[in-house]
Amino acid sequence: MGEEKEFTNKEWDRIELYMKAGASQKRIAESFGICTATLKNKVFKRYGENYEAVCRGFNTMGELLIEATQFQKALGGNIQLLIWLGKIRCGQREPEIISTIPPAQENIDKDHIIMQLKHKIRQLESKNQDLEAANIPEESMKESMDCISECNEQLNPTQNVADNGNEC
Repeated sequence: MGEEKEFTNKEWDRIELYMKAGASQKRIAESFGICTATLKNKVFKRYGENYEAVCRGFNTMGELLIEATQFQKALGGNIQLLIWLGKIRCGQREPEIISTIPPAQENIDKDHIIMQLKHKIRQLESKNQDLEAANIPEESMKESMDCISECNEQLNPTQNVADNGNEC
């Protein structure tokens, strides 16, 4: 097997740039037409550290360069970037949108349902009184009485009364 050629300084600059950009070892090796093991060996020979440590160092440097560039652009007048950095670095955020639902809406909804059920009960009780006044047998009033019980059950769910399938 022949001796492999050494990388030029320009090629090492490219390798370092790729590492800063976060490129994978495989892609870097492929771009130079070598296998990953050869790249690892060349990196160790040049830097005296394993590939992973060297790559991690350059990758961190790349992230720092991005942050510094963003910071410079933000301070240079890029308003969107300035806002974004304010959110990320300073914890700033958009104000929460005020809800269109009042805070007590759930209680208002429950009160409305209660009022509707109480009204239905009064209607059914009135109907039963009319039936009683007309001397209608109690058997005919069973449906209304069952519905009254069901409405009362909805108003007071802690009572476990069997559902008989009648609707109010």
